[in-house]
Amino acid sequence: MWLWFHTIPDEIGPMELESKEFVDVVENLLSTAEKVIVVLHQNLEHTLTDKFRKKSSTLININLENRGGLTQT
Repeated sequence: MWLWFHTIPDEIGPMELESKEFVDVVENLLSTAEKVIVVLHQNLEHTLTDKFRKKSSTLININLENRGGLTQT
């Protein structure tokens, strides 16, 4: 089964969150029905990242121990 994702912002980190324009655009993704993949720093606290964490249907915690086992299917 193929899943099509229309929008994949790379990483949302501290530097990206300094841009109000970036935050506004990415926040608008939350109000769409599109599937979105985002990478968030685990300990990053911001209203935008909190909203993604609350809305997400799947969270994958990637760390040094498990990152080598991630595969592309």
